[in-house]
Amino acid sequence: MYNINAMSNKIIAIILLMLVCIGGILYFYNKNTSVAEPVFCTQDVKLCPGGSYVGRTGPKCEFSECPIIQVKGTGTISGMVTTSPTCPVERIPPEPQCAPKPYATSIVIKQAGKTSVLKTIQSNVDGRFNTELPVGSYELKAANSSVFPRCNSVTVQVKSDQNNVVDISCDTGIR
Repeated sequence: MYNINAMSNKIIAIILLMLVCIGGILYFYNKNTSVAEPVFCTQDVKLCPGGSYVGRTGPKCEFSECPIIQVKGTGTISGMVTTSPTCPVERIPPEPQCAPKPYATSIVIKQAGKTSVLKTIQSNVDGRFNTELPVGSYELKAANSSVFPRCNSVTVQVKSDQNNVVDISCDTGIR
């Protein structure tokens, strides 16, 4: 004779075992599927070369790309690259032999905010340079192969049919 209680206990045990298995599968399935947390970006804005602004966006809160503006025209940039100080002790009033000296070097030109080199020009033995560029914002950096002189980068806005004078100063490291 079959014991009905024993049979119903086995059925209940099998049903409970199946429920535990299903619960475990659902737990591990839901654990592996991550729910994307909402990203809240700061309200910063970036000024684009054309005068417009862009905000932060995306999962990494990066600035949006600036719109490409087709501006016609060119302008020139001219100036001088100098090194200073040139004497270990500078006096007041300054001595003429300790005045900043012209520096012949290459100058790397990049569009402002970009990493690729747009153009490389040379300053002459008098430290003077001159070049024509399309209208826009540019960063100029005197290049050197050693630690000194250390030259500051300069940002300039080129406007149509205008000459922009930009001087680049380089630190000799003399103290």
